[in-house]
Amino acid sequence: SFLSTLAPALQPSFGVIGNQAFSPSILILVSMAATSFLAHFSAHEFCNGLRDKSMKRFGILTGVGFSVTVLINIIVMSSGFCTFGRNCQGMILNNYSGKDIGATLCRLIV
Repeated sequence: SFLSTLAPALQPSFGVIGNQAFSPSILILVSMAATSFLAHFSAHEFCNGLRDKSMKRFGILTGVGFSVTVLINIIVMSSGFCTFGRNCQGMILNNYSGKDIGATLCRLIV
């Protein structure tokens, strides 16, 4: 029932042939990825908080942390793309109707 309230550019779009992987909008994805990995300022706190701290254990912690972050990003991006296809926006909540109460609450939280 919300689909009719969306602008055509925000409605789901699948099966469109074309490659926009190298368009300027890819910079939005790069920016979001860079933001998701901003923890370098806390690295010394993580290292100091380890039991039996060593560079090897810190390396494992770092590898696991980045891997989990990548996995979460892939799940969220894939879910957005599988929902809206080619028309998914950088801020996926923009694709949802203004009349969708759940999406509106999420917009307020973000």
